[in-house]
Amino acid sequence: MGIPEYWIVDYLGLGGGKFIGNPKQPTLSVCKLVDGEYQVKQFRESERVESLAFPELNLTVEEIFRASLPSSCKIDRYPAIVSNLSGII
Repeated sequence: MGIPEYWIVDYLGLGGGKFIGNPKQPTLSVCKLVDGEYQVKQFRESERVESLAFPELNLTVEEIFRASLPSSCKIDRYPAIVSNLSGII
């Protein structure tokens, strides 16, 4: 028995290249339990997130990341997210 699905949300692209690829960029990883092991699918930018836990979810990674930034966040402190999400914020 385990957790059927969990997400790793790296909206600043700070994770290791082994986990989010090179070049590093903001990534949302959905980890699904299949036959006792987790399978990871990664989503970036304008890709729609697929989730067994939320089958009717109709959001892109950009929309999720934009919603997760606190209103007090000084976006200029995060040049990587600004360059990767240009035109959104």
